[in-house]
Amino acid sequence: MPAQLIRALRKSLPKLSDVKVAYVAGVRWRQSNRPDGLLIVLGGSAHGSEREVRATVTMLQPVFKLLNQSVDMQHFNCADLTPDWIRDLGLKPVYRRRAGASMQASPFN
Repeated sequence: MPAQLIRALRKSLPKLSDVKVAYVAGVRWRQSNRPDGLLIVLGGSAHGSEREVRATVTMLQPVFKLLNQSVDMQHFNCADLTPDWIRDLGLKPVYRRRAGASMQASPFN
């Protein structure tokens, strides 16, 4: 996993009050003509999923320009169980909001 992406997520996500957890996974396609990429998965609120993804993309845009890979994003509702495929792949969070953590001011909240 690109270290600059992980650092950027850990710096940016505390500014989004509804994002509780984030995972990053490598994507490798079966078709050899498709480039490998990355997947960022955000866990947050059901009502804010689109806003959380858009805000994350906006904040991470400078990092995305440095990566020579495609980056996809997905969101799940933290009120539900963590999706089975995350557990099945053994993904560990790269970011988890601490209980009671104060939010920094953000134009995205």
